[in-house]
Amino acid sequence: MDGTHIYYCPSAAECEVCQIQKGFLSQNCLACCSFSLQFLYMVSGWEGSAADGTLFSSLQFNDLTVPPGKYYLADAGFGACNVLLVPYHGV
Repeated sequence: MDGTHIYYCPSAAECEVCQIQKGFLSQNCLACCSFSLQFLYMVSGWEGSAADGTLFSSLQFNDLTVPPGKYYLADAGFGACNVLLVPYHGV
């Protein structure tokens, strides 16, 4: 599971929330795939300033389901929970 940014040309009213730290306007998209490289879940259209963890939290309560006993591998941008394997980054 990971998020990616796609360049976006929003309306003038949406420009502020679509700008990311790197200075361009984008949509944040979240994708989940299997080890056989099949997409299991994909969502796009979130404003670029939305964090990956925010997308996951919202989608988990709506329509993103993880089968019982299964996990998604995610990066440190996602919070620890019972359905994600997030690597530990010690100091």
